[in-house]
Amino acid sequence: MLQRNDFTQGSAVGTGAYGTVYKVQFKEYEMEKRCDKTVLKPRVYALKEMLVQRFVQEGRVREVFIERCVLSSLDHPTIIKFYQSFKNGNKLYLLVEYCQGGSLSDFLMR
Repeated sequence: MLQRNDFTQGSAVGTGAYGTVYKVQFKEYEMEKRCDKTVLKPRVYALKEMLVQRFVQEGRVREVFIERCVLSSLDHPTIIKFYQSFKNGNKLYLLVEYCQGGSLSDFLMR
């Protein structure tokens, strides 16, 4: 099972109502290969870090669960790839593909 300390933390690439998205890399390539079977060399990922307390207090657990389910069910070259979710302490994490160009809303604003 993944833990937050399996990653080196890069810069924050976005913030939202429940947390922050960070640019990360696995500390160990062997761990990365177990999580992403397609990886041929170390790569950069986006790690969405959410405070469980925030979405629980607002009664939004269902929405977060749906987000995770939708992301994990999608498989298309033009949609961000979901790799794994995990919880450490009071934080929930979603590990997804890092998109160099920014978010969809950033793109639409340009």
